Amino acid sequence: MARLQVNHVKSVAKMLLAKKSSKNTVAQSFGLCSVCSHALSTPTWCQSCQAAYFQSFFSTWSSSSPALNTLIQQSQLNAQHEHDYVEWINYDRIEQVRLLNKGHFGVVYKAIWLDGPRKVWDEKKGWTRSGCTKIVMKALNDDNNMSSFDEIMRELDTNIKCSSQARGVLRCYGITKDPSTDTYMLVLECCANGDLRKFLQTSFSTLDWPTRLSILHSIISGIRIIHDKGYVHRDIHSGNVFIKANLTALVGDLGLCRSADEPFAKAKINGILPYIAPESLIGFGFSKASDIYAFGILMWELSTGTTPFSYRAYDDELSYDICNGTRPRIQVGTPSRYMRLMQKCWAEDPEVRPSAEEVCAIIEQWLHEDGAKQVEACEEKIKPSEEKIKPSGGWMNRIRKRGCGVKVANDNM
Repeated sequence: MARLQVNHVKSVAKMLLAKKSSKNTVAQSFGLCSVCSHALSTPTWCQSCQAAYFQSFFSTWSSSSPALNTLIQQSQLNAQHEHDYVEWINYDRIEQVRLLNKGHFGVVYKAIWLDGPRKVWDEKKGWTRSGCTKIVMKALNDDNNMSSFDEIMRELDTNIKCSSQARGVLRCYGITKDPSTDTYMLVLECCANGDLRKFLQTSFSTLDWPTRLSILHSIISGIRIIHDKGYVHRDIHSGNVFIKANLTALVGDLGLCRSADEPFAKAKINGILPYIAPESLIGFGFSKASDIYAFGILMWELSTGTTPFSYRAYDDELSYDICNGTRPRIQVGTPSRYMRLMQKCWAEDPEVRPSAEEVCAIIEQWLHEDGAKQVEACEEKIKPSEEKIKPSGGWMNRIRKRGCGVKVANDNM
């Protein structure tokens, strides 16, 4: 893709970000707490009062692990907003547990949490709860490098650090333990419409372009939050994006999420092949740019309603083709503005892909100005055509020298 076009996309994004930033030059203040007179961190959250409230209950629960107790307690003492902490959830408060999915990395269950998350704060009564709430529970399998407990501790910590009042990331309510198996499980938000892949299979024909753009904006907002917190997701695909009843999308499954500064391990690549960036396939590891590549594939999926490369085996041959420029077939009639951004996101060279912040600003402009109408007006239903990016020098030369044929742990779609 021409550098000129990439630079144009980035310049537009920077202009939009600068415009937005100029409106928020003065730090937002929420006033003082009526109880302790400390500054509020949100209109309804006093960090000082909440920390004292949480601490008063520390002696009433235990996870049986001092390290886990400390992690939960620190999240509560340091919480800056309503979604910025996790809690220990007694297993006897969970009912109607049923298997949802079993895979290479773990087991997922659906259940009902009888108490539900904290909902409304009352200065006299403390927190009131939501009541019976649908949840998802995730248990991890042991692997050769790390026990399931160590891994679930890591994932819980990542969920805490990537929590955001602005949402965009699937909420982790806390953690529980099945006493019959001594298995720790994350307790996660349950979205009414399931994952994006299944949602598109049943509802794609009902989605207009503004709705698709809104879903994409939710997804890139979640990715941006993860990146702003200093992490790389490393496993973004339509099975790890979840759709709420109001069609808001949340990025979930932070199990492979790692610090952006963490050196990549030369190990087997885990993930779903079409979403893995070419540089990751040939051993250059994962980065924020590889997350953006996966987002580009999600853009394609939302434009067609089908899974990428569904007509091919997910094998070494496809891996080789991706490294040499093959991308999913772009449907003829896809709006040009949408197509250009999608192609920037899945560009062969990670250095020219836009950042999550830039993509977020562009889609936000489409939604709040006339972009959504322009995109919708361009919609056509014409048979797909093969789109193949022509290799352009330096980056692809390095790919050819390194070779392509990495074994991918393939969780089929």
